[in-house]
Amino acid sequence: GEIQSFAKGDAGNGHLAVERERLGAALDEVQGMLGTLVGFLDQDIYLAGLNTTPFLFALAELVIGWLLLRQADVAAFEALRATDLSDDDRAFYDGKAAAARWFTANVLPKMAAHRAAMDNTDLGVMELDDAAF
Repeated sequence: GEIQSFAKGDAGNGHLAVERERLGAALDEVQGMLGTLVGFLDQDIYLAGLNTTPFLFALAELVIGWLLLRQADVAAFEALRATDLSDDDRAFYDGKAAAARWFTANVLPKMAAHRAAMDNTDLGVMELDDAAF
């Protein structure tokens, strides 16, 4: 709920709007993955088991993106409010925003691929004869 609220929020004048949109899209993908996992429980426990680690990685990336964006949001607020920022402080705040932008542009969009891989899971690897290994 907190991630969804943050993703839909606006820190004034569209600050981090694109990044918030990407966070919201990643949240939708993770929620879809959770739905897929729950559906797998009705089919075969191995389908769920084959996807628990990828799901946890996706969940971790979602939380990291959210935390980075929260930091960038706080940094922007502090930078706007401060009248006597040192060069080091300004660089620090700029770094927070840059890290959040990079992560949301390069990591969060991969959630759709993770979800597609999960949706395409079958039991082929579980049905192999032990001799295949």
